[in-house]
Amino acid sequence: MSDDASFLETLHERVVLGDGAMGTEIYARGVFINRCYDELNLSNPALVQDVHRSFLAAGSELIEANTYGANRIKLTAHGLEDRLADIFTSGVRLAREVAGPDIFVSASIGPLGPGGQGLSLKEQAAAYAEPAALAAESGADLIFLETFHSLLDLVRAVESCRATCDLPLVASFSFHRGFIMGSNDFLVQPEDVVEALTRVGADVVGANCGDGPHTTLDVLEKITAATDKPVSAFPNVGGPALIEGRQMFLSSPEYMAEYSRRFVQKHARLIGGCCGVTPAQIKEVNTFLLSIQPRSVRVSLAEPEPEVVAAREPVPLRERSPWGARLGTDFMVSVELDPPHGLNPPTASIEAAKFLKDNGIDAVNIADGPRAMARM
Repeated sequence: MSDDASFLETLHERVVLGDGAMGTEIYARGVFINRCYDELNLSNPALVQDVHRSFLAAGSELIEANTYGANRIKLTAHGLEDRLADIFTSGVRLAREVAGPDIFVSASIGPLGPGGQGLSLKEQAAAYAEPAALAAESGADLIFLETFHSLLDLVRAVESCRATCDLPLVASFSFHRGFIMGSNDFLVQPEDVVEALTRVGADVVGANCGDGPHTTLDVLEKITAATDKPVSAFPNVGGPALIEGRQMFLSSPEYMAEYSRRFVQKHARLIGGCCGVTPAQIKEVNTFLLSIQPRSVRVSLAEPEPEVVAAREPVPLRERSPWGARLGTDFMVSVELDPPHGLNPPTASIEAAKFLKDNGIDAVNIADGPRAMARM
């Protein structure tokens, strides 16, 4: 992003629209789930950039690099741990190339996954610090820590990133409801998440993925009441809802836009989508945002090449028509005729013109809509 406005400054001025689901869009383009999606930064960069372009065309002002699983622990499962630097820096570069100078590019960092459970605390911290350093080196505008289900893991990730670089940190937790013994409470309380993330230095706190937009809305109400920091909301499309005995996925673009409107009403400053959220849904959200906060767009116009046209001598009046040839030399007479009603010229009008011609009248002129009545 250009230096005209930093990411955090922009969040304090207005709501920023992020993108949607990278994984969903990659799968929709025919890449099966047994592939390492982060490695596509090297083997199929055109596909990755095509996904970015689709969200930019929908109105995203922030796009996340295809680096969510690009950490040494997850890449080991694919035998790619030694390609971490290439995969991560290529992901940020591909996003930057299509984003240009006026779009924020975020490095996406997800949890270490099951492979991180057997590591020591020092090893886990190093596994988060490595991609954070690569994010800073490759020119990302910020780091988006997302889809963490363990608060301890997210705190450790924020601590590692903060100790490694000074990029703005968005720390996003994935909230789920308990439904235990009749309770509808959260498994992890939003207030506890805010307190922990504020203590370790997150710049933006929020929710992503989880149980869908309806849960995210309830979470935001608690988060915004507990912090003055900017808040983010990136829900997935949610699971099916039971409507009159039918399981229905309420994930239309209009549905997502309506919830995004409510997120803004709850003072979210960074909104977008997670798993299952498509460019069509982001486009609808963008339409809503433009209705409440029009944005200025910087447009660069190339100077057109001047068209060289050979000068031509004007055609003399006498050569343009017989009428022009006689102007200024002969005395000529023109008689006005009213245009006839309707679409077919009546015989009387044509006979009148012939009569004038036969009697030496040089021209007839037809009046333009006399008496403001519809005529031929």
